[in-house]
Amino acid sequence: MKKINIMYLYSSKGFGGIVQNLSLLANNLDIESFNVIVVSLTNKSDEGSDIHLKEKSRAIFHRIDETGKLDLRSLFEIKELITRYRIDILSCHGYKADLCGLLLSKFYRCNVRLVAMAHGWVTPGLKFRIYYLLDKLILRYFDRIILVADGLLDELKGFAISPDKTVVIHNAIDTDVLEKKGDRNALRKVLNLGREDLVIGFIGRLSKEKSIDTVLFAVKKTLVSLKDVKFLIVGEGSQKDSLLNIAEKLGINDRIIFAGYQKEVEGIYGVLDLYVSASLKEGLPNSILEAQAMGVPCIVTDISGNNDIIKNGVNGYLIKPGDHETLSRKIVALLEDKDLAGRFTVEGKRIVKQKFSLTERIGKLEDLYRELMASIGVKS
Repeated sequence: MKKINIMYLYSSKGFGGIVQNLSLLANNLDIESFNVIVVSLTNKSDEGSDIHLKEKSRAIFHRIDETGKLDLRSLFEIKELITRYRIDILSCHGYKADLCGLLLSKFYRCNVRLVAMAHGWVTPGLKFRIYYLLDKLILRYFDRIILVADGLLDELKGFAISPDKTVVIHNAIDTDVLEKKGDRNALRKVLNLGREDLVIGFIGRLSKEKSIDTVLFAVKKTLVSLKDVKFLIVGEGSQKDSLLNIAEKLGINDRIIFAGYQKEVEGIYGVLDLYVSASLKEGLPNSILEAQAMGVPCIVTDISGNNDIIKNGVNGYLIKPGDHETLSRKIVALLEDKDLAGRFTVEGKRIVKQKFSLTERIGKLEDLYRELMASIGVKS
């Protein structure tokens, strides 16, 4: 039977969750049925934007360095790769990749089946609202649209997209490789954390939609009840200086630790007593899945993506966005009640393994790819 040749196309400006998810796909898709080519649109200043291929992986990675926001030269390079590898399915990730996919299909006459994977339209600001509006208009020309969270379906209403084209396939993580690594106390020392510190953590971009300032206000209030609380922030982003200023004004500089970008985060979860996300908007965050799989209790905002994972009072707490008062109360409750935290973590591990299995996700994607090829009379 003919193997299906699939190309994953993404822009490094959306790196983070996209890179992580594509790394899992490239390393785990059935090599007997699929040839995988991954193409990153990037520039030389980007770091941490390449996917991570295992030694045994047969996937091929290409990095195309661009000179502008829409480098026409890069379209010719992608077209050449599509021809060279005889690509059957072009899977696009992010608004820029979606636009490239449409141009390649309609104007450059690349004979491919177009698939978009919508990870969420989350970045705030007028510029991105325009980008996202155009992206949703573009998606009507795709053969399939994969959404990583249930709530993303609502965002496509009113854009004349046939329901037959959309499918929800949740993000997933490889729970088999997630385990608490290293010496907890040794790593705490490296991160300037004391053995008795109660550590709240966040891992991700330091961007406006993450609303990390909400957590800072909650930490300030929490310190009235619990004196040994520290907030560990892992990641980089445009909001770092603003967050440093807020922490200084609140007088909690000594309670906030900015650890910067960390390539390996498994050990980070091992030092946390609690994981908190105050995001205003999400796709379906890997960090919450990872925290649950690693046995870290979670408090997150009640928004699409987050509430696909966390069920209030079952495996964590949900709070309203911006509500630092409630967040503080829930932090105190979970840090003081070890039995409650333990029940949340047991249920969290169960839900992640049951609902966000990597094996199940890979299987659903492989079935979708085969269905697409079968619809044009190609057997795989």
